[in-house]
Amino acid sequence: AEVIATDKNGMLAQARFLSQLGKQVVVKLPCTTEGLAATRVLSQEKIKTNVTLIFSLSQGLLAAKAGATYCSPFVGRLEDQAPQQGEELLSHLRTVYDDYHFQTKIIAASMRHLAHFESAVGIGVDAVTAPLHILEKLSKHHLTDLGLQKFLDDWHRANLKFPN
Repeated sequence: AEVIATDKNGMLAQARFLSQLGKQVVVKLPCTTEGLAATRVLSQEKIKTNVTLIFSLSQGLLAAKAGATYCSPFVGRLEDQAPQQGEELLSHLRTVYDDYHFQTKIIAASMRHLAHFESAVGIGVDAVTAPLHILEKLSKHHLTDLGLQKFLDDWHRANLKFPN
């Protein structure tokens, strides 16, 4: 659930309200000075947070230092500006979080295509948010389709039947 306030006190009030909606709620805050300050307080209050709109290693580092439960680097939006930068950011974040033993989990966001998803998973992010058109492609591969058809053709040629 995302706050819409842009000042620390407004974010804190909205975050506290949103967190009362259920244990599963994670409060999204923007990676701004005010958002990071609010994240620090919410972390101390044991309210789960997701610092979002992350576009640089320094932003991801600040989110972790503030105690964010999750951070969301926006891979696709970053790569709209500079190709390969999203993948590079995820890789750097994974390394820094692991090296410094940060508990913040990385949610790769703004996936534009299957290659973004596969790269993010290969780097070792903790989660990925992706649109339906990408999720539908996860189990698809043309060699799987060809292989399945070959299996079915062989089965039918053998004239075998499953018992009833």
